[in-house]
Amino acid sequence: MNALAHRCEPVALAHGVHAQAVGGLIHWGLIRRFGPTSRARLILLHDAPYGSVDASEVPACPDAASWQQASTTLRL
Repeated sequence: MNALAHRCEPVALAHGVHAQAVGGLIHWGLIRRFGPTSRARLILLHDAPYGSVDASEVPACPDAASWQQASTTLRL
């Protein structure tokens, strides 16, 4: 994540961070279509429990697979 989001600078991320928005990327297709000030944005997602919280700590969570699916939905 640091390579794209922080321009390769050594930035410490919290243990529970599993998503990062990145903006200002050059995308030549966008520039040709919308002009020279157009930039691409993307979101990097890591497949991990939301906030690094284990499924056993989530009330009413039937199993780890359900919590993993819910975590992905929360991030999106």
